[in-house]
Amino acid sequence: VQILPWWSVGVLLAAPAALKNIRRVLGHAGDGLDEDALADIDVQSAQTHALFGVLLCLSLVLGALV
Repeated sequence: VQILPWWSVGVLLAAPAALKNIRRVLGHAGDGLDEDALADIDVQSAQTHALFGVLLCLSLVLGALV
């Protein structure tokens, strides 16, 4: 049983953005609570989530068409 089409592997294109966010948070983990350095991490995370969602939707559309 195939749950997702092979095109869904394209969501891995969002991995660099996710890794960038992870490195940013982990880089400031030892600094204590530095609100300025991580002020927009929620915006960055939302953009990464949106990118993943768009790529997943495109993969499902491509899977249905091909």
